[in-house]
Amino acid sequence: FHERAIKTNPNFSLAHYNLGNALFEKADFESAIRCYQNAIRLNPNYADAYANMGDALMKQFLRAEAVQCYRNALRLHSTSTGLRCSLADALASLGKYAEALQHYDIALSQNLADFDSLSGKALVHERQGRPEAALELLDAHAIRQTGHVRLATAFAKISRKVKRNDDAILWLRKLLNSKETLERQRFQLHFSLGVLFDAVGEYDSAFENFRRGNALKRVSDDPAFYTREMDVLTGIYTAEFMKSAPRAAHGSDRPVFIVGMPRSGTTLAEQILASHPSVFGAGELETINRIMASLPRRISGSLSFPECLRGLKREHVEAAAREYLHCLEQLSPDAARVTDKMPHNFLALGFIELMFPNARVVHCVRDPMDTCLSIYSNYDFNANHGYAFDLTCLGAYYRRYRALMEHWQRILRIPILELRYEDLVADQEAKSRELVAFCGLEWDNRCLRFYQTERIANTPSYDQVRQPIYTKSVGRWKHYERHLEPLRRALDQGDIHR
Repeated sequence: FHERAIKTNPNFSLAHYNLGNALFEKADFESAIRCYQNAIRLNPNYADAYANMGDALMKQFLRAEAVQCYRNALRLHSTSTGLRCSLADALASLGKYAEALQHYDIALSQNLADFDSLSGKALVHERQGRPEAALELLDAHAIRQTGHVRLATAFAKISRKVKRNDDAILWLRKLLNSKETLERQRFQLHFSLGVLFDAVGEYDSAFENFRRGNALKRVSDDPAFYTREMDVLTGIYTAEFMKSAPRAAHGSDRPVFIVGMPRSGTTLAEQILASHPSVFGAGELETINRIMASLPRRISGSLSFPECLRGLKREHVEAAAREYLHCLEQLSPDAARVTDKMPHNFLALGFIELMFPNARVVHCVRDPMDTCLSIYSNYDFNANHGYAFDLTCLGAYYRRYRALMEHWQRILRIPILELRYEDLVADQEAKSRELVAFCGLEWDNRCLRFYQTERIANTPSYDQVRQPIYTKSVGRWKHYERHLEPLRRALDQGDIHR
């Protein structure tokens, strides 16, 4: 319907906006963003299009771009507490906590019953290591507002640190039993409840909630649906291609790419390196993703990625490298090394070598059962990580990722250090020294006290890197062993080294 309306009148901004909303509901966020952009091009003061584009960008983890969209929307509707809360949420996701708190406070001054902003403010306090302050904000409303899902999940997150697990479990169960709770809200409730049951050692109840939460997010049950991209990459990036492909000539060795599956120790590796005075920890940069998405336009305009790489020229590689280095310059002009810990950059290592022949790659590896269970039990993954919601798909994806990494090891010249999580927690100093030396740096004892380093880690592991090394996460999968047979079977179809 909306497409027909656009064909009839291509300048009808509302039709572009409505098509964007329809695509958003189908989780096709990239297409939705293009529709919102068209609506804004036709109507530069389209506040709702800016706001919804911000939501779509957040789904794509393009947080900085989302912030700008929310700012534009708020400029047009300055009294909207919902927009202000969305802006504050996006700022908080970037670690800009002081500014986020300012916007939460403005929203609450306009509406004391804005429980979304109250929840957001409490979660910022929790991320800042102030759970008691967070609890003080929420506790007065915990009983009166039993139907507010975000308030409940925020309370659940904080409850583990203030010994209120039982209260949180009771609240979440009430919401799950309520007919008024929307289907799209239930997945987060199940994950929150699963985490609480895990914390108190009720592993069967925890897994059942993880299973239900994942079932509500599942995109496809076909493992091949998630591994095709890697199959195509190995077909394009052959040894012959890498021998003849153009490389950038700038010689920069500033970037250090920390890659691996999510939940494999990438945040810990970055925190150790970022504790060195010569290193800036940039976190999960979207820059490589944006560069890769732009390659078809840069190279051919007709062929899609990665087929377009067959027309790659040095000028394309040089331009991409300049764009990435400009990003690093904006983040930290003085650091000798800048880490980019976007885990899925393992998909882009072939092109990364062409841009940065002198860069280094740290490949974080963790026991596959622990890695996959940790992914499966975490609700932060979106449709871009559709493999995360099914144990069989998870196992197949992990198996294919390891095969791709072995492929890179065979054909790339760029140095790749494999850092095993279990080895790091067993012998912190030796593995930390190896990591620092690999990056071409002199040892600094601050790398052993990484948990004292004042920096923002905006990943699900943000709380772990505030603590000294611990081993309780090693072998965690054994608590859930009787539920993980589909995962084990999927992993055992390939040569996965445990």
